[in-house]
Amino acid sequence: MEEVFTKCGVIMEDISTGKPKIKLYQDNEGNFKGDALVSYFKEESVALAVNLLDESEFRVGDKSTVMRVQEAVFKEKEPSASSSNPAEKKGGNLHDKKRVQKKLHQLQRKLDWVDDEKGAKADKFSKIVILKHMFTHEELEEDPALILELKDEVREECEKLGEVTNVILYDKSPEGVISVRFKENEGAVACIARMNGRFFGGRQVTAEVFDGKTKYEKSSMKESEETEEETQARLEKYAKWLESEEAKAGTVGGSGVADMKVDEV
Repeated sequence: MEEVFTKCGVIMEDISTGKPKIKLYQDNEGNFKGDALVSYFKEESVALAVNLLDESEFRVGDKSTVMRVQEAVFKEKEPSASSSNPAEKKGGNLHDKKRVQKKLHQLQRKLDWVDDEKGAKADKFSKIVILKHMFTHEELEEDPALILELKDEVREECEKLGEVTNVILYDKSPEGVISVRFKENEGAVACIARMNGRFFGGRQVTAEVFDGKTKYEKSSMKESEETEEETQARLEKYAKWLESEEAKAGTVGGSGVADMKVDEV
């Protein structure tokens, strides 16, 4: 539970135990009912969790673990007889209040420490997400138009999570890498939470923040950087592909270009 839901923000800690404040509901016999309550430190993390995790798989690849995530609704409890003594209630509340304030202060320091750890250099790349296993070299060889299709499709999917400023497909990368740059950090965080572990074209995608060091290879798009042989080979290959597509259109009445979509989870 902690591993899945911590993607959306810092989880509150229990005042007494110091453990993540995650409650698993049980029936009268002590069996897990399938319901749980997760308490976040920041209110905005709740909305992010609902948006990203609702109707997603708790265990990626296991459709029997699809979750329903929604904001909790609490009902005010009636005062019990044990809390009827005003003096005891005041003293107990004061003690609990101090403990809560101390814990909140610790969580805020933890949050600030995480932010400081990133540093200026890390923050520079925190808006760039690296998606791996998005394509294979064989697929690009078979369909020269696939590069543009993939870039457009990835941009369309990622713009549901935040404003995208750039998408780059590294066609020479053996890992099938596509990078997505968001305008805001929140978009990158949402992209990783949503895309990591999903399936695209039958392959399981990994999504992570760019480390700022790894260099991914791609072909130059400038003709001036190509040799004469490379230019001629590229043009001949594209001409053959056009001929094959025209032949398909003549027999089936369509373009014949495969429609690749992100597999739903």
